[in-house]
Amino acid sequence: MDEDYFLDAEKYWGFDDKPEFTLGVKYRHKGNNHIYYYQSNGMWRPVEGRGLGKTDRNLNSHQMEVYDGTVAQVIESRKGFKVGQIVKLKTGERPIEITSLSHNGSNLWGTYVDSQYKIVGRHVGDFEYYNQTQTGEDTMTKLYEVKESDTATTFATKLAVNSSGLWVMEEKGTGRVFTATPSSAEEVMPYTISVQFFGMGNALKDYSYFAAKGAFEVNQVFMMDSNSICRVTGVDTKSIYATKDFEPVVQFEVKAV
Repeated sequence: MDEDYFLDAEKYWGFDDKPEFTLGVKYRHKGNNHIYYYQSNGMWRPVEGRGLGKTDRNLNSHQMEVYDGTVAQVIESRKGFKVGQIVKLKTGERPIEITSLSHNGSNLWGTYVDSQYKIVGRHVGDFEYYNQTQTGEDTMTKLYEVKESDTATTFATKLAVNSSGLWVMEEKGTGRVFTATPSSAEEVMPYTISVQFFGMGNALKDYSYFAAKGAFEVNQVFMMDSNSICRVTGVDTKSIYATKDFEPVVQFEVKAV
């Protein structure tokens, strides 16, 4: 773009046609449906997404309109996913509850139903609806502790997921059927811990073991009977991947220097 364009900006826009924008107000670009904050001098800063924290001046300001908060919901519906629904990675089998979607519905955030691990800003094309029959999960064999209020919990099995993404539960002992949010139901599982082994390229990989509650603490260091050394990285992890008990033979005393 040549220098004359900037020198003649007033003439280019026209005195009556020059857009006026307010700092701190969200605007939607009609061409790409992205949401921006106006900064100054024709500079725009994305509200979220890949360009967060950067500014852009190569946007036609005549395509901007005040964002009323409805665009994200329209696009979210077009993408097919909604907050609260249960999905899974196309390459995996574990159920994930959607906790948030980007303004244009292209990325989602979520939490694995069976653990504390989270999905952060991953493209929706990587996901599909979770189907218990398709994944071969026998939900009736799993017992959940369900929080019904701040002071009351009950135990139930999961029957299905309804159209609103809520779990249909059957209370143990009474047969009462009720619905619950996935985040309020926690699978009853053995106590597990996670450890990382030093050496052989495994220092960043967690391994899960069964353990007695309270027997181990994070950052404790142990030697196993194979002479390998490991550090406890998590306790009460409720992992589905534990297959054996954690049985170290030596504990090291670690002191800061």
